[in-house]
Amino acid sequence: MSVTIPDLWPVKLIQTNAVSPASILREQGYKLAEKTRNYILGRIVSNFFNENKFSHQFDLSCDLLGFNTSLVTVAHEFSFYPADFIIHKNIFCHESRFGVADMSELETALRKYFSQTGLIDLINSLYAQCLDDDSAN
Repeated sequence: MSVTIPDLWPVKLIQTNAVSPASILREQGYKLAEKTRNYILGRIVSNFFNENKFSHQFDLSCDLLGFNTSLVTVAHEFSFYPADFIIHKNIFCHESRFGVADMSELETALRKYFSQTGLIDLINSLYAQCLDDDSAN
C-alpha cells in the first residue's frame, strides 16, 4: 500500500508579477554574452544578509583570460524597491552608492553605468584578447 503525501504549500504561494533587480541584472548578463560571442559574461552572485535583505552583485567575467571583476551590486529587502545601487571601485570609476526608487530608475542607473567609456574600453580589450588571429578580420 502506497501513501500519498499531500502538498502542504498554500495554493496562492507565488503572488507576484514584479520584475526583480536580479532578473534585470541577469538579463543584462545574457545580453553582454550575446554581444561578445560568450567571451565576456555578466555573472550574478546573490546573497541574503541582515535577516531581510538580498544583494545581487554583477561581475564582469572572461573565463578564457581568467578575468573577473565586480561592477555593481543591487541590494533590496523582500519588496524589490526602493533598492541600493552600489558601484564598486575599479580602474575606471570610484565607489559610490545611491538609492533607486523603482525599476525605471534601476534601468536608468544601469544604462548610464554600462555606457561609461572606461567600461566599454575594458570590454573591447578583453574581447580582442580572446580572438584568434584569423577571427579578428
